[in-house]
Amino acid sequence: MKKKAVPPYTDIDRLSLLKRYFESGQTKASYSRSHGFTASTLNQWLDRYGVSDLSTLSPIINTFNMPGKEEELQEALRLLRQENKRLEKELCQSKFRNEALDLLVDLAESTYKIPIRKKSDAK
Repeated sequence: MKKKAVPPYTDIDRLSLLKRYFESGQTKASYSRSHGFTASTLNQWLDRYGVSDLSTLSPIINTFNMPGKEEELQEALRLLRQENKRLEKELCQSKFRNEALDLLVDLAESTYKIPIRKKSDAK
């Protein structure tokens, strides 16, 4: 029987799953089964972070700076979208600049009849 491929979890993912485990009140086996990993994986995460209950988990979550409020997430999303637009604009300008430089080289080669571009078969 083949094992299921378990997606790699980041620290934030693990801590979030641990928090939801403590809040759910389910057993380790039923919670882990419902989320697609084993109870031993859950035990490993509990040992890794030294967590025994929700009160010991909260300070650890704060050290990872997990945004907890919807407004914080929306603000982070807005900032990421702004940065994405800026980077797309820079990419467009860079492509335009590259095209202009290619045209300039082509014109110089045809006008002055000298090879400017590096030959691909040169050693």
